[in-house]
Amino acid sequence: MSTPSHISVEIGCPSCGAHLQNGKMLEGREEAQLTHYQCHECLHYCLALVFQSQVGVSSVVTITDLNFEDVVRLRDADPITPDDVLNLHQMLNHKNAALLLAMRRKKKA
Repeated sequence: MSTPSHISVEIGCPSCGAHLQNGKMLEGREEAQLTHYQCHECLHYCLALVFQSQVGVSSVVTITDLNFEDVVRLRDADPITPDDVLNLHQMLNHKNAALLLAMRRKKKA
């Protein structure tokens, strides 16, 4: 199968439906490309994966809160592990408990 080096397809914003334009390519291969957009209508950030297979061109678009620089910075970061999540949960519980104790002491005074 002959695949073009640049896949072109019109992509709509999942939030408002506006045509996404002027995307910044994060990664591109002959059969797929990952592009970051900011919608010019609703200003949401979007990530679009466009890929070509033997049956045609498909795309998946998702809204994100990450700007382009955040995506670049985080895509090579270590993945979050289950231990990371548990540690955060324990830390938040500890801080919440300390806050509740301080509030109770303040009420008694």
